[in-house]
Amino acid sequence: MKGQMELMEYLFLTVFVILIIIVLMFFITGWQVTQSGIERTKEVSDEVTFLMKKFSTMDYFVKEDGVFDDAKLTVLSSMENVCEELRPILGSNWFATITVFDESGSIKVCTESNYPDCNHWSFCKKENRDFVSRKLPVNIYRNTNRIGDSIFAKNDIGVLEVGFYEI
Repeated sequence: MKGQMELMEYLFLTVFVILIIIVLMFFITGWQVTQSGIERTKEVSDEVTFLMKKFSTMDYFVKEDGVFDDAKLTVLSSMENVCEELRPILGSNWFATITVFDESGSIKVCTESNYPDCNHWSFCKKENRDFVSRKLPVNIYRNTNRIGDSIFAKNDIGVLEVGFYEI
């Protein structure tokens, strides 16, 4: 009887140790999955930050660093293949919009025909997919009217939204 008791104790101890090992394996696996998700989120956030910085300093879009030029924005947003042209510089799976804050509150998409009476530029249209985006207030240099040789220009406040599609 005493031998059977010792055998049961060893069997119970073995089952208990195996149970602890299995719980530890589940815990470590869950921790690794969480860490890989955090790393992926950080990578996507870094990509969006890079796109925002690149977008706000590229000569294609800005008059000077941080000040977008509405004429350049209008020409580029009117191009049909602007995403293909910018892919070697900015990569793929991105979009950007710039909107001027004005008193009307309505959005008027800028084209070459309605310039400068517009307030919204879009590059690589937003798709109905999962994406991460950031918004940043920006200055927009606006040529409002031309009378003779004088140019009435002003800086408006707008918002730049840059997004990156998650793969």
